[in-house]
Amino acid sequence: MADFPRIRKRLQSADRRSGAVSIALGLTATAYIVIAPLTESLPQPETVGSVVLGLIALVLIGMGARWLLTAGKIEGHTNLEHLRDPAQLAQLESELGSEVETWGELSFTRSFLLAPDFVPIPLDEVVWSYRREIQKAVSGAEVRSELWVYLASGEAEKFVADASDIEPAFDCIAERRPRTKLGYDPVTHDQWKLDSKATAERLRRAGPGA
Repeated sequence: MADFPRIRKRLQSADRRSGAVSIALGLTATAYIVIAPLTESLPQPETVGSVVLGLIALVLIGMGARWLLTAGKIEGHTNLEHLRDPAQLAQLESELGSEVETWGELSFTRSFLLAPDFVPIPLDEVVWSYRREIQKAVSGAEVRSELWVYLASGEAEKFVADASDIEPAFDCIAERRPRTKLGYDPVTHDQWKLDSKATAERLRRAGPGA
C-alpha cells in the first residue's frame, strides 16, 4: 500500500531544497555586491555589472521564495490517492529523490506532471499538448496562458498560469515526450470532441506527425 504522507513529504523536500539553493545563491550574489567594494582581495565589479548581478540576485531570491511557497501548498496534491497503479506510485516516489523542476504550481519529475488538485499525470500517457495565450499583458500585468494536456485515456486537462510558467512547462513535455503531438490543431481538436478515445488511440499510434 502506498505511503502517501511519505510521498508528500518527498515532494515538500524537493521544493524546499530547490528554494533553499536558489535563495542561497541570491544572497551570495547580494553579499558579493556589498562586500567587494570594501576589500581589495575581490575583483571590483563595474557599476553595470553590479546592477546586473543585483537583478540576478533578486530573480534567484524570488524563485526560491516561490519554491518554498509551493512546498507550503503541497497538501493540494490530495489526488495522489487516485493514482492507483502500484508500479506508477513506486516510480513516482523513487523519482522524487531526484531533481524536481517547478514552474509556479506545475512540477515535473522525470516521468510525471504534478499540480495541486490534479491526479499526477504520467508523461508517457500524454498524446497531445499545446499552449495558448488567453490574456495579453496590460499595464504591466503578466501574460496568462493555458496548457492543455490530452491523455491516452481520452481525457484532457487544462492548466492556467502565467505565461512565464506555462512556456517552460510545455517545453518540458516536448523534451521528455518527443513523440507527442505538439501545438494546436483545429482538425484534431474537432476530432477529439467527436470521439476522444478513438482520437487518442490514433495519436498514440501515429506520433507527432498525426
